[in-house]
Amino acid sequence: MNLLQAYEADYALIESWLDEVFPRACADARLAIAPDVPPRHVTAVARDERWWRVNQGDGVEAVLLVHANTTRCTVVVLAGASVSATFLADKVTATTVGATEIGWRFHAIDSHRLICFFDHMDLGASGGRNGSWVARDLARMLRWLLSDGTAF
Repeated sequence: MNLLQAYEADYALIESWLDEVFPRACADARLAIAPDVPPRHVTAVARDERWWRVNQGDGVEAVLLVHANTTRCTVVVLAGASVSATFLADKVTATTVGATEIGWRFHAIDSHRLICFFDHMDLGASGGRNGSWVARDLARMLRWLLSDGTAF
């Protein structure tokens, strides 16, 4: 396999994860999401990122930017104006110990913007911290972070 073929194979895996595996994991976790367009100031969307809107249900108003490569997943949560200023911080405080033990890191930009990082993913592996494990864990974590209730 030449370098270009390897590059395209990686992108095929990443795009499949973003378009099929992650949305399915969200559905399984009962986190209703739908494809969305980026905010107006975003002029380009890369092949390895997707924009999603959280469809209310018991979830708060939010838009997600999900970026993946073969070893890392990053999610930017943009909470809507209707979300209280302490909501995300309170949720992160309540879940940080368990999430950190698994490997998630959080960085708050402000009260309505939060970045979630997961390093050391092996997107193509058949077991361990592979793409399906990370998708399932991410969907559950997002369900918790973005839920008005504690049903999860």
